[in-house]
Amino acid sequence: MRKLFITSFVTILWYCNSYSQILPVEDFKDAYVFNENDPSMFDDGINYIKDVNNKLPKFTGTWKGQQDGITYEFRIEEYLNEEPLIDFKKDNLVMRYKLSNASGDIENTLQLGLDEPLIIIGNYMNSDSTYMFTYSGREGRCGQRGEVFVSLLSNSQMNLVLLPHRGFINGNVCTKPAEQILPTTPIALTKQ
Repeated sequence: MRKLFITSFVTILWYCNSYSQILPVEDFKDAYVFNENDPSMFDDGINYIKDVNNKLPKFTGTWKGQQDGITYEFRIEEYLNEEPLIDFKKDNLVMRYKLSNASGDIENTLQLGLDEPLIIIGNYMNSDSTYMFTYSGREGRCGQRGEVFVSLLSNSQMNLVLLPHRGFINGNVCTKPAEQILPTTPIALTKQ
């Protein structure tokens, strides 16, 4: 009976491990393979992008800076993105923000939930000190969208910049491209 139990236990462990492949979050960018005919994104059956080396916490926290009369506050948090229909999980970052000037708030997403479209969702680590987010603002259909890159300079300093997508403008909705509210030139931010 003991032998049967041990054999069953080893078989179950092998089965679970063979279907639960983990990729470190810092390797995600290089391992991602887009194939629209295959629902899995990876060649090796990877179904969990995990922060096994504790890379994400250095980006988290409240970061503030000023540029061109605008005060920027960004709150970056970790979250687990789960897609149960395709058995996929990813340790990720999410960014909320508050932009204000002398007249008051320009935009404030600090209280919004993860399902809100104005939340800036993490995508991948570009290097050990740079992380890329996907952004779409209120005027996303008019070009207020793109990639937000954050680059750590130290434990308490980082730069942030938006690289806008100018090609995604809906001419049926927009008479002109939307004004960008996130900085399109690097802004220095300090961790609070």
